[in-house]
Amino acid sequence: MTVNLALAGRLLLATGVAALGLVMLATGAPIARLTPLPESFAAGAILAWMGGVALVCGAVGLLVPRIGRLAGLLLTALFLADVILAQGPHLLAKPSSGGRWSEAFIALGLGASVLLASARTRDVASRGAGIAYGLALVVFGLIHWLYRDAIAGMIPQWIPARAWWPWLTGAANLAAGLSVISGVRARLGALCVGAMFGSWVLVLHLPAVVAAPGSATEWTALAIALGLWGGAWLVSGETPDRA
Repeated sequence: MTVNLALAGRLLLATGVAALGLVMLATGAPIARLTPLPESFAAGAILAWMGGVALVCGAVGLLVPRIGRLAGLLLTALFLADVILAQGPHLLAKPSSGGRWSEAFIALGLGASVLLASARTRDVASRGAGIAYGLALVVFGLIHWLYRDAIAGMIPQWIPARAWWPWLTGAANLAAGLSVISGVRARLGALCVGAMFGSWVLVLHLPAVVAAPGSATEWTALAIALGLWGGAWLVSGETPDRA
């Protein structure tokens, strides 16, 4: 079960990262406010093309045993560059921006996921990647609580009690993040939050893409959800429980 879950996570993660690269290649522009290239260097179609190729090639490399570690390290560097060079200055300038916090920790979560995909089981990098992913989940949970109206507005209207879902999803992110960071029931916490991300893919993001197939924004949201889903199941498959 563990091996299959880790493999499923790796496939989902690679699909999500490749989809981000394809969005960049299709639009000829960096992904708005979420690009592995620092924003100060991201002007122009050439750099967007380079970033898209790097993401697609890196995602494919994650699935090839001989180059998987190198591909994961390359992708980790790209996402960390986004966190530090692109998102960091904006967070310092406007720390009250929930959108910026979300984008920075999406990049951190994806970076942690690809690092975990390339790390050797139970080494320092693997543990650090798990902690970073758990920290991203904690931030996601707090954002769901602090920006409840915005989160509720993303929920399809046919789902009842929309105002209460941000509380529930925020709690789920927080609980899973703390379990992954502490190592206590980390596998269960990551498994459950991954299933939650998967439900968002099916209920929210896929229908949005079908409704607006030409929207780069909707494709990007779908790719991110796939990547975070895969990252969660990688954590569940690769991280040992303390209790």
